[in-house]
Amino acid sequence: MRTAIVLLALVALLGGSPLLPAQPDGPPPSGTAAGGDRFDPVAFFKAHIFPYEPIYFIAGHKDPNAKFQFGFRYQIADSDRRWLNGFNFAYTQTSLWDLSAPSAPFFDSSYKPELLYRYADLLGGAATNWLHLDVQAGMQHESNGKSGPNSRSLNLAYFRPTLTLGFPGRWQLTLQPRAWGYLGGLSDNPDLDEFRGYFDLRVMLAYKDLQLSAIGRMGHKGNHPSGQFDLTYRIPKTAVYLDVQYFTGYGESLLLYNRRSDVIRFGFALYR
Repeated sequence: MRTAIVLLALVALLGGSPLLPAQPDGPPPSGTAAGGDRFDPVAFFKAHIFPYEPIYFIAGHKDPNAKFQFGFRYQIADSDRRWLNGFNFAYTQTSLWDLSAPSAPFFDSSYKPELLYRYADLLGGAATNWLHLDVQAGMQHESNGKSGPNSRSLNLAYFRPTLTLGFPGRWQLTLQPRAWGYLGGLSDNPDLDEFRGYFDLRVMLAYKDLQLSAIGRMGHKGNHPSGQFDLTYRIPKTAVYLDVQYFTGYGESLLLYNRRSDVIRFGFALYR
């Protein structure tokens, strides 16, 4: 099942629009065949799927030494009523891969399907606007697919506004706070909120092809801080970015949510 999901994501991303530094604004084209009104599900699918969350592959010297992430967002409807087009399904997967171990097993993976509502351009949206605000709310499941004592799972409901100041291609600052609450119990990891808390903040500072991104969180008592920093640079005349990532703190892996790690990795990204 997981293999099918991965293949679906890769096919969709490769068959859709090129990956760009920002998600497209405005309604996508409808899924009709050229020169007629017949509904074309393939055209509709391609026009309504977008990259979601950073997509990268990086590696370092500490085990598990490789890490990759990919995600996609699918806009469910295409309606004249703009509010209806905000409903989306999304899927993100983050995996730690132990390439130096015998048979190169996956150390841990986080599978994150979600149903979300996204309202773009609540403020701004035109090329001349220096201030831009999107809002998003959703419900997300996260688990690592393991059984027994290594099983980890949680469900949450969240709200995430995205405020961007500046213009593309110039200095641009983006603030993306997210607050959430846990749904149901945390039987697999009853003390998870002590390490993950209820709030995180992502800050992105970009100038032309260079971007520094930082995301931080801490436990609900103000302890157990974690931070991830990504410095990315777009390779000229490509849609590929060089990526240097540094993680410090607790919970880089869902399996080891209560253990501290410090690791730096290098690689490339397709979407940031």
